[in-house]
Amino acid sequence: MLLKDAAAIQSVMDAFGHLKAIRRQRRRRAAAEPLLDKRGVAPDSGVTGLGDDVLAAAAKRFCDREAKIKPLA
Repeated sequence: MLLKDAAAIQSVMDAFGHLKAIRRQRRRRAAAEPLLDKRGVAPDSGVTGLGDDVLAAAAKRFCDREAKIKPLA
């Protein structure tokens, strides 16, 4: 269902592109994986799970992603 939701797709793209944390719930992992895959989001230190410290992850940027983001020009 999320694969057809433009807002969900855009939200993942924006979070990834702005080097922000992306929270993925473990119990709904199977539902989230296709959405992350469709947008080319490979799990990294910024893709957090339910048991992780989400607040700590949200407070920082994940600069190691910058190499994965294609420049606009």
